[in-house]
Amino acid sequence: MSTGTSLTYIYLFMAIEGVTGGWCLVLSLGYAYMSDLTTIGKSRTFAFALVEISVGFGLVLSGVSAGYLIKDAGFVYSMIVISSLNAFNLVAVLMFLPESLDSSMHQTTRIRDLMKGAFTFYIRDTSKEGKRWKFILLTLSYIALTMSFVGRESVELLYQLNAPFCWDSVKIGWYSSSVYIVRNIIGLSSIKLLKYCLLDNVIVIISGLSSILAYVMEAFAVNDAMLFSVPAIGIFTFLASPVIRSVMSQITPPDQQGALFSGIAVVQSVCTVVNEILTRSIYTATVTSFRGFVFLEFAGCSLLMLGLYICFIIGSKLSK
Repeated sequence: MSTGTSLTYIYLFMAIEGVTGGWCLVLSLGYAYMSDLTTIGKSRTFAFALVEISVGFGLVLSGVSAGYLIKDAGFVYSMIVISSLNAFNLVAVLMFLPESLDSSMHQTTRIRDLMKGAFTFYIRDTSKEGKRWKFILLTLSYIALTMSFVGRESVELLYQLNAPFCWDSVKIGWYSSSVYIVRNIIGLSSIKLLKYCLLDNVIVIISGLSSILAYVMEAFAVNDAMLFSVPAIGIFTFLASPVIRSVMSQITPPDQQGALFSGIAVVQSVCTVVNEILTRSIYTATVTSFRGFVFLEFAGCSLLMLGLYICFIIGSKLSK
């Protein structure tokens, strides 16, 4: 806006980002890479958690710095910094990251077959453990999990700018950083300790309950103290994500890990688009009557995730 540039360019570059996969593809590639480097079991779950912890570090740094950068330098220079960091990441990956897949497993496959392979798990059984119904239930659980946090940041920003909080960019930055520190770093780091004494299924249930309680608190918050208590209550919110991915990875053949996470990336991208529109529409429609209602929707998605995952637990026990 400061340069008078047409908004058409924004739509163009957002479309390019969408076509190339965006953050969903980058995250899924990280999981696929870790699958190649780890064995089935606790080490893979913790490796998946490390991927999300590294994302958490980046979000913490961006959350703190963005508020000051926007305030002191404006949006244009902020975007230049972000673009420079993306260019650095691309160069680092191309030059220094080694191939994770053994050369003997490389094969040439048509694009159509690659796209089909990403969804084979939901059409037929892929192995003795990789039953179709398991993938369907786990994917539905992951969809509900994704819908419980994707789109949160955009409406949370509007929520914090509105009365009774009326926060500025600096306070918003510090709050978002506290969320990432508690949930993405401290919470996810605890998975190593939790796995020594708890089963994966129990960790997912704890994660779902933590998420539900945090969103209910956020929905009814009336002051800064209540809002800043939300990250502490939801400390285990993101634990379900690496665990569900790990469970899906463990029942998938080694040569189909990339296909699995490609399909998950597609699902995550669709959920992102749908929930961004849905959450903003809900917030706009309810802001005058009950401004925190949208967070109850997030809590409902967490509850749905719990229900679907419990169905998976019961089904797995009955099938043995």
